[in-house]
Amino acid sequence: YLGQLMADQVGIAVAGTHGKTTTSAMIAWMLTSLNQDPTFIVGGVLNNLQTNARSGSGSTFVIEADEYDYMFLGLRPSYSIITNVEYEHPDLFPTPSVYQQAFMQFVDRLAPDGTLLICTDDPGAAELLKYAENNGHKTVSYGLQGAPDYLAKGLRPATGGGTVFDFIRGEDLFVKVLLPIPGKHNVQNALAALAMIDLLGHSVREASQAMQVFRGTGRR
Repeated sequence: YLGQLMADQVGIAVAGTHGKTTTSAMIAWMLTSLNQDPTFIVGGVLNNLQTNARSGSGSTFVIEADEYDYMFLGLRPSYSIITNVEYEHPDLFPTPSVYQQAFMQFVDRLAPDGTLLICTDDPGAAELLKYAENNGHKTVSYGLQGAPDYLAKGLRPATGGGTVFDFIRGEDLFVKVLLPIPGKHNVQNALAALAMIDLLGHSVREASQAMQVFRGTGRR
């Protein structure tokens, strides 16, 4: 049913063992702040918007793509994000191999001209990156180390809490980002979200200003 809802829109599906709620919330918040009026379904209430779902008039549909019960295999997104892959839900996936294979199937659900955005910091996600490349999918990488397409560099504490980091695209400093919520994992989430904004062709500088006031999601 969710796949059918997304069919005529630019679907952005955010998957991963950890971080998918926050990352999808960040994307939905920034697109809203950029006056794109996205449709979104997130697994937790966005504190900035006081809701977890909205039907918008814009062209983008942001969804938290949950692997449990193979829900994410019903989607056919234009963009897929994979934050990390760490074995979970043994009640449904009896082995780590079965769990990884589910994510491989999710990668293969990309639209024919779709793009996979994936974190190279995580071993499970990096393995999926190789799988995607070997199967002809268009891939874009992000991370905190090495030479991904999008790099967060120079992490330092922000005055009043949170983290300041440099958003690097290719070899160029693109923008300095103030992230008010703490943790290196949230820098990775923010990097994925800002990379997605850039891939969509929107202003990362303006989106980063919205990130400065992002207040996270409610606990489930």
